[in-house]
Amino acid sequence: MFRKILVAMGVGAVVGSAVFASAAGLTNTVPDLGASTTDVAACDTTIATDFATAYESAIGEYEVTDVTVSGLDAACEGADIDVQLVGAADAALGTEVSATVGTSETSKVFSFASQNLKASDMVKVAVVIAGP
Repeated sequence: MFRKILVAMGVGAVVGSAVFASAAGLTNTVPDLGASTTDVAACDTTIATDFATAYESAIGEYEVTDVTVSGLDAACEGADIDVQLVGAADAALGTEVSATVGTSETSKVFSFASQNLKASDMVKVAVVIAGP
């Protein structure tokens, strides 16, 4: 029995060495591949969000009807804003709603009423401001 274990260990070491040696001989030929992270400056870092609800008989619960993004700086004029409702385990709820910040707008309302999303499912609101 002891001899069988030693033989098995020896075969495993030889096979493992052969696999390692063949993997070491591989060449990566993917050009210009890289990854990095960087901070991205936004036109405004002090926005606020609020949401409105209404009872929806079709789902028998309160739904999120609107999300308001407020406190937008003048520097955000022309920027695109994307708003996504987020539920448990960071799962997206419904479809993202987008808009562009107009001249002199300090707040923007995003309608989710047609999506019938239960207010009780919402954990947070994700906001992305891109541009201008």
